[in-house]
Amino acid sequence: MKFTAVYRKVPEGYIGFVEELPGANTQGKTLDEVRVNIREAIAMTLEANRLLAEESIAEIQERHHQRSESGGRSAVHRETDRKSDRGELGNSGDCGGVAGVGWEGRTRSIIGSNIC
Repeated sequence: MKFTAVYRKVPEGYIGFVEELPGANTQGKTLDEVRVNIREAIAMTLEANRLLAEESIAEIQERHHQRSESGGRSAVHRETDRKSDRGELGNSGDCGGVAGVGWEGRTRSIIGSNIC
């Protein structure tokens, strides 16, 4: 991977950052120090982003697993099912009202909604 490091002279020394990688920034007394530091900042930022992505994937997989155990329906979908069964869905004319609910195989899906 190639990144573009931007270096700027400031009264305290130098700063450096990578525009393509938010969070990868550093400072130092000399330009050489900042060049070394920016490589470390890039590595640390990429590692942090990788860990965050892995955590996010794990959370998604856990929710999917929980949904599978609950019949494949999320809490929102189960509440929509309950409201539909009670006849509470329909075009309510206010913000957040559901315009319609359609069936696709075994899965119920919202096919329209009012947006403020």
